Amino acid sequence: MSSAVHLLCAPFPTAQGTQASVAAFVRAANACGADHALLVPSESHGDAPEDLPVERLGRLPMKLGARSGPSLARVASDLATLARIRGCVRGRPLFAHNVEAAFIAAAARLPFVYVAHTSMADELPMYGRRGATTKRRLGAMLDRIAVTASRRSLAITPELARRLEQRFDRPVGYLPQPWHAAEPRSERERQNARESLAVGDACVVLHAGNLDRYQGLRTVVGAARALAATRPTILLVATESDTAGLPPVEGLRVVTHSLARDADRRLVHAAADVVMIARAKTHGLPIKMLEAFARDVPVVATRSSLAGLALADELITTDDDPAALAIAIPKALRETLAITSAARAYLARRHSDREATAVLDAAQRASVALPRTRGVPNA
Repeated sequence: MSSAVHLLCAPFPTAQGTQASVAAFVRAANACGADHALLVPSESHGDAPEDLPVERLGRLPMKLGARSGPSLARVASDLATLARIRGCVRGRPLFAHNVEAAFIAAAARLPFVYVAHTSMADELPMYGRRGATTKRRLGAMLDRIAVTASRRSLAITPELARRLEQRFDRPVGYLPQPWHAAEPRSERERQNARESLAVGDACVVLHAGNLDRYQGLRTVVGAARALAATRPTILLVATESDTAGLPPVEGLRVVTHSLARDADRRLVHAAADVVMIARAKTHGLPIKMLEAFARDVPVVATRSSLAGLALADELITTDDDPAALAIAIPKALRETLAITSAARAYLARRHSDREATAVLDAAQRASVALPRTRGVPNA
């Protein structure tokens, strides 16, 4: 594999899952001897990591906030990206991450490999409470454009790959998300983190990520409340989203913390006893799960959150039910060492740099070998 560019139409850097996901793909490829770069909008949410080659587009007409989901600012950013994309890609192979990037690459008549991180037909209806049918149809149209206009299509979970392939009768490969285990937390670090957050000796249940409806925060709250009926429990909500609108929860103490920096992520995971994940069926990958695995925190997750990943039985999962989640937590606490050891082994086995880069390399070579086809004109 030689050089390539990964287009991500989102603010960078932030702690949000997709941004972290794409950055990990670029790092993995470069660790395996490639020359990949990340192309993102020009607005900076902080300095890019020194180990990550980041190229930014020109000045945007509107400020692009960190919140996920559709907005006028994102539309303006996408139009600006479309006007500049050819000059930024400069003939390099292109990986377009998510439907916005795929739509821009197709409109610019650039050949590209599409990397799906979610199903828009499933995710769009989660934003707002009206027009679910219209949003689902729009999302399905965006998914179709991305898959059918690409030279090759990949998806970051097995279930997402299966669904897109089934819907559009086009091959979609599974691209494993590379993720590295972090340096283990010490008991001193854990105590310092818990003192910093003033959580005392309570069981700390962590929700890490944005607060959009598809994240299933209501289910997490319900499970934490059920647990609080049997033992002192604190729900720790770590996010870059605005927490001002979080309603008080009767019978449960809720602590909020920023998730903006790596130090913040390490602190909340060091303080947590368990990470709870209850995402709706968007078929995307919960990066928060891999991060918990990497930071030695046991995970209790709904089965709908797993998206077809080949998790072993000892990695705790349960049904989409707050009571079932609450019942699983004591088991996770009793078996923390076994669960976290299995999680590290799972990351090394299923989410290595080499495995991910091999899939990217094969897709790139296959896309170059394809003849010109409708919807994928030559650059």
